[in-house]
Amino acid sequence: ARVNKETDVVIKKFNLTKSNIGYIVRELSVLKYLEHENIINMLDYTADNTEITLMTEYGGQILDDYIKQKSVKCFQKYDLIHQLVLGINFIHKSGYIHGDLKSNNIVVKDGILKIIDFGFCITNISNNQYLNKCNITAVSMSSPEIYFGLNWSIYYDIWTIGILIYIIIYGTREFNGFSGLQDIVNFVGYPEDNLPYNIYSCNLNKSETKTLDKIKPALLKNLLISIMQYHPEKRMSTYQILEIIESLKISAKYT
Repeated sequence: ARVNKETDVVIKKFNLTKSNIGYIVRELSVLKYLEHENIINMLDYTADNTEITLMTEYGGQILDDYIKQKSVKCFQKYDLIHQLVLGINFIHKSGYIHGDLKSNNIVVKDGILKIIDFGFCITNISNNQYLNKCNITAVSMSSPEIYFGLNWSIYYDIWTIGILIYIIIYGTREFNGFSGLQDIVNFVGYPEDNLPYNIYSCNLNKSETKTLDKIKPALLKNLLISIMQYHPEKRMSTYQILEIIESLKISAKYT
């Protein structure tokens, strides 16, 4: 991508191939449809038989770089989380799943957060199907059900909200090298019984302590526990997350 700093425009050029045409078409179609303050705005595009050029607004720094600044205060971090969840809530209300939420796909400028990169975005699938086998091809930091062949749903995005909340508040160090189910167990704890997929066949070690136990304040800890549930349908909704984040933001501003 090329950034024109005089006009605050990002220009992305894609050479059309059989392998990437689906990705590009999804990005274009979704960005044409979604208009929200916390979603990157597509300004224009051009296309011919070999190339597509996409022009969007410049959304600012990658989230990781932005939150490393010492000037970003705690209540401002909660405000970023609030904006993030507002954007994801709008995506879900519009009938889509982002499918690739991560810190590299979030940008911030002047305190305004924008979600970018909609190439993996899909329409919401209501009938989820689980397979009883370990799938080692799942993406790093995926929600646990993805390792068992679950059709992606809004619950996948909800899980990644939990990871992004942690990253915004504490940074990315905890997720360096994070790559599979055992790392999830170390972070969240051992799974409960009666899950709709057979995680118990994967010979996971129970950890005496888990990362979530160390989180303060208690309201933030309980929020992350409620988001990062092994059972997808038990995960907190975006509306519920917004209510709690608003409380945390107010509390942080006055402490």
